Amino acid sequence: MDNRIQLRPNYSKLYPSVEISPEVLDFLKKSDMKMEYQDSHRKRKRAVKDDNRNIVAYLPGIEDSLERLIGNGSYFVDDSSDPEALHIKKEEINTLYSGIDALEPHERKLVDSIFIKNMTIREYARISGLSKSKIDRDKKRALDKLRKYLMENHF
Repeated sequence: MDNRIQLRPNYSKLYPSVEISPEVLDFLKKSDMKMEYQDSHRKRKRAVKDDNRNIVAYLPGIEDSLERLIGNGSYFVDDSSDPEALHIKKEEINTLYSGIDALEPHERKLVDSIFIKNMTIREYARISGLSKSKIDRDKKRALDKLRKYLMENHF
């Protein structure tokens, strides 16, 4: 128990020229008590004791340091994206995959190799046996088809 003396203002004496009703004084007293509780009890960590008065755990206060939380391995949710933005992003990704599925098989393989597997055109030409200029034309054609698909599907 905290043995500090808590001094609350006497609002009647603080504002002598203002007539304050007993209900308002009671409300002010209760709100002061609430603020004192929040400052002294909720913000500090508290020890949880067992029947033998041994400390078994500590409950953190509502105010905590970022360093302590990271040190304890706490993880934080990325709240930079709201649910609506996440849903829109998911729909855009689904539309993109649908567009890739609409490509010819050799175009899908080309797009997968160059954009997903990060192959260079030279590497893809070597393993496919095609010329670099043919792969360049096919890549341009595939991207044009994909762009058209995405525009038609409100991407």
